Amino acid sequence: MRGVSFQERKIAMPKMNDDYFDMKKKHIINAAINVCSRKPLYQVTMKDIIDEADLSKGGIYLYYSSIDDILIEVINSCNPKADYRDKIDSIISESPSLNKTLENLFVFLGEYMQQAPSIVGKIQFEMTVLSASNPEKAKNIFSRINEQMSGQYFNEQVYSIINQGISSGSFHPTCSIKEIFTFLSASIDGIVLNQVLYRYYNISPKINKINDSVCLMKILAKSLLMTLNGNNSTR
Repeated sequence: MRGVSFQERKIAMPKMNDDYFDMKKKHIINAAINVCSRKPLYQVTMKDIIDEADLSKGGIYLYYSSIDDILIEVINSCNPKADYRDKIDSIISESPSLNKTLENLFVFLGEYMQQAPSIVGKIQFEMTVLSASNPEKAKNIFSRINEQMSGQYFNEQVYSIINQGISSGSFHPTCSIKEIFTFLSASIDGIVLNQVLYRYYNISPKINKINDSVCLMKILAKSLLMTLNGNNSTR
């Protein structure tokens, strides 16, 4: 016999108003946050969340079809500013030059990292590790996370600005585009990891201000502009 889908289960539920449905979902999300705060993600099970929320096993599946669905909603709901694509567009349109555009974009990203809830970084970091051996699952999960889509858009716009500057003769890079993009990707990933380790796992930095994402992003922007402008970042 064909299994009953999540949508069919939802339709088959006793009629309830939207406020009640949203309230129960929020209750489940809060329970999941509590569990994820106490345990590493690889140890978190649906039973843990069910017990924390004090629901029946069947009851939780009326609202979420899997633990992945719950975790994705935890990340998105805990970080309402995660869809920052409009902010990126605003920075690009309002900045007076390509140099200033890149500088402003990296400063914004550093400020965003500083303000983002630490639990979000913890869950995303641990989800990345757990799904590393399953690319299809990782793609399905992260394509539904607002912050991931924003981060991808950030990278696309930065790369577009760099290419635009090189094509127009505004930038004169001292190394290849491939090397620049590899450097940026590794640097941003490193700063993100540093923030997660410091803010949630309380791994203290050995260098002053290394936990300050704004400071680190300003340094990254300066290094990038020096590379793009032949060591003359004010050009």
